[in-house]
Amino acid sequence: MARKLIGLVAIALFALGTTAYAGIPPSSTCKDKKAKATGKKALGLLKAFGANAKVTNLGKLASDISKAQSKFSKGFTKAEFSGSGASKGCTTIEDADDIETKTDAFVLDVFGDLTPTTTTTMAATTTTTTTTLPPGPELLGALTPTIGNFTYNLSTGLPGANAACNTNFPGTHACEYSELLIAEALGELVGLQDTAATPVTSFWVIDNSNNADLAQCNEDSATPGVPVPGANWEYGTAHTPSRGRRVDLNNGTGDLSAIGPLQQCNAFNRWVGCCL
Repeated sequence: MARKLIGLVAIALFALGTTAYAGIPPSSTCKDKKAKATGKKALGLLKAFGANAKVTNLGKLASDISKAQSKFSKGFTKAEFSGSGASKGCTTIEDADDIETKTDAFVLDVFGDLTPTTTTTMAATTTTTTTTLPPGPELLGALTPTIGNFTYNLSTGLPGANAACNTNFPGTHACEYSELLIAEALGELVGLQDTAATPVTSFWVIDNSNNADLAQCNEDSATPGVPVPGANWEYGTAHTPSRGRRVDLNNGTGDLSAIGPLQQCNAFNRWVGCCL
């Protein structure tokens, strides 16, 4: 039944991108492409969680979520802008974060309701076993906050963050956004504190699918002394277009907000989670 429901929901969502609705003309190319990108992401997430429910593999789950997220972002960008960067006449632009947050919340809500129950009857005794998906743990802790130029364990960028996570929480690495979503679903963000016992209230949005992303404090110039020019999370000023994104955390409820707008890489300190 759960598998059938996943399939029906995914098909319905994908159909959003190919069906004209009242008030939305069939020629609305921008809306059509955005709807398709949204439906494909929901389908990708549902497939990822479904596969993980059958055979638990959190590494593959995180990878599949990251791929679905990357395809969604590319689909929205393609829908909004032509190759020259000019808008294609969309009635709304730069709404990818809001739509993606709603899509993620929907999928997590659906999967939260898909709690398979196995009932075994022996004589007059009935035993019910309930399994909540996805399994855990995912996140084991958080590092102290940093600007977009990560500096941990005497090393910059993601290598430093990964090393610090492994030092403080053996076997972990810096959490990607897709992994934070899993941790949120598991309730692991409730009351989260960093290694200095400070409540965590936001995260940098890390996405390793793009190693030259100007939305991830990318060191986009060959600055002397920088260990890896062109690497993400190694930029900490505002002299280039490179910026970073954050996602806020309600520490009391463990709920993540929508992904925030771009900000200077040296303007605020945000946290880095440590995931398995």
